[in-house]
Amino acid sequence: ASRFGPCIPFSVSNFAIPGKESTHNLNYWNNQEYYGFGLGAHGYIDGIRYELNDVTNTATVISLEGGKYEGDIVVPEQIEYAEILFIVSSIGALSFADCTLLSSIVIPNSVTSIGDATFAKCSRLESIDIPDSVSHVGYGVFYGCESLCSVKLSKNIIDLPGRRVGFEKIVG
Repeated sequence: ASRFGPCIPFSVSNFAIPGKESTHNLNYWNNQEYYGFGLGAHGYIDGIRYELNDVTNTATVISLEGGKYEGDIVVPEQIEYAEILFIVSSIGALSFADCTLLSSIVIPNSVTSIGDATFAKCSRLESIDIPDSVSHVGYGVFYGCESLCSVKLSKNIIDLPGRRVGFEKIVG
């Protein structure tokens, strides 16, 4: 027995008798696919985690819980659940930050916004194309991307001072 009696911790704030742990969040904790709806709800579909908005039917790519994206990532233009299409419209702040094993990413034409420090410290990322659909790029997007040598920027980005993106070779 522990200081919690016969109970054991099974998440940050929950305790249970061994063998009686709640299973409703196991997919989330184990980075397995799940869907979530409503304001602030999250889903994990085909290896990418999203914040889903069922009012606007849009999805924002967000960081993995307890893990990092790696390899070659292709962000889809849309995802479907229960016959509802969600347009992937943005990549959230810090979504791919510190993903040191991320080698490439394809951003679809449905994305209009890329948040702050989205690719910060992706040390193996060598090139990236930001489609012309993107009009906003946050601060420090490429900070610490040591291997990044080719960046194709959207011609529709508004207000892009050179050092704002954290990649000094880019000028406004």
